[in-house]
Amino acid sequence: MMNEFESGLVYNFEKLGCKGLAEKLSGIFSSTHVRDSDLLSVLTTATSEEIVRIKQERVERLLRQASLFNIYANIDLLEYIPERNIDKTLMDRLCSCAYIDDAVNVIVMTGSAGTEKSFIVRYSVSRHATRYSEPGYSTSGHC
Repeated sequence: MMNEFESGLVYNFEKLGCKGLAEKLSGIFSSTHVRDSDLLSVLTTATSEEIVRIKQERVERLLRQASLFNIYANIDLLEYIPERNIDKTLMDRLCSCAYIDDAVNVIVMTGSAGTEKSFIVRYSVSRHATRYSEPGYSTSGHC
């Protein structure tokens, strides 16, 4: 059960439009194991969790806007059958996405159908969407 001060704080966050944060605080204040925690640690926990939630929502929005066929590509599902002539070492290097960290801005991939060009793009976007959804990064691209 929340005390009057805690209820007032939750109400104020709701009125400020921070519904997610208000709900998080309400849950924290209602929990018996945090009743003895100081307000600063409670607010730090609640705001940190809210920041993570907001970032995740942004990532999901950016991935939806990218209109990719499959935004959850998984390199472990790639089939290296001989007919496809896929270089596993090269694929592993591309999937590390080091080219993003090295600020290489353009990747040109050519090849026959079935050589996983789109797969690499989808994997790169999904793997690094969280990191590069931060302010200051451009997230435009085409498949």
